[in-house]
Amino acid sequence: MGYMNDWLKADDLLRLMEGKTDRTIICIETLVYYDGKRTKLFSQTFRGKIITEARGGWQPIAQVTVLDGDDKTIAELVDSQQGRYHGHSQQTLWHDFAKWYHMQQRLHLA
Repeated sequence: MGYMNDWLKADDLLRLMEGKTDRTIICIETLVYYDGKRTKLFSQTFRGKIITEARGGWQPIAQVTVLDGDDKTIAELVDSQQGRYHGHSQQTLWHDFAKWYHMQQRLHLA
């Protein structure tokens, strides 16, 4: 996503979607733990849609994406410091990782 946000502006993304009736977007956030021997993957999926105008001032894809259950773009949520999408998703991923890692530490101490 970092490269896409560097290469394409919100207007570019909107032009790519012109005339499309299915504007569904699926965001998958992933956290991977690797300790040199084992790998553990944590992932969370969000559905939403690409809207028809850019709103907010954060990353280009966030300016045109509204997640299911919201009426604001991801950028507007971040701008308003509500951070529901970004903060919630990271908290959930990191919370799941922390629970798993804590359990792993307890198993090794036992």
